[in-house]
Amino acid sequence: MRAASWLVDRFGDEAAGFTVTVSGERDGRPITRRLGMTARQDGGRIPSLLAGIAVDHVLAGRLQTTGLVPLHSWLAPHELRTALRERGISLWRRDDEEGWQPWEE
Repeated sequence: MRAASWLVDRFGDEAAGFTVTVSGERDGRPITRRLGMTARQDGGRIPSLLAGIAVDHVLAGRLQTTGLVPLHSWLAPHELRTALRERGISLWRRDDEEGWQPWEE
């Protein structure tokens, strides 16, 4: 198994990413928004990013509530984007008329 794992590791890399598409209506007009997240390395950790951010908040004393806590009650959108960027994650957005752009808001 170790030999096979070593061989497979030589042909891959740690980059990963995903996109989410949301469609709906605004002012009676259909719109579609796409969001993406990419990681050049350690892409396998994308699913655990929120847990890591929560642990940082607990250790710093900024999150003291136990149990299930709504995300918006302890992490503002701009704080989430900052925390993801600090972890090497790039955020992207695509509106109906435009191509993929870095999410800089």
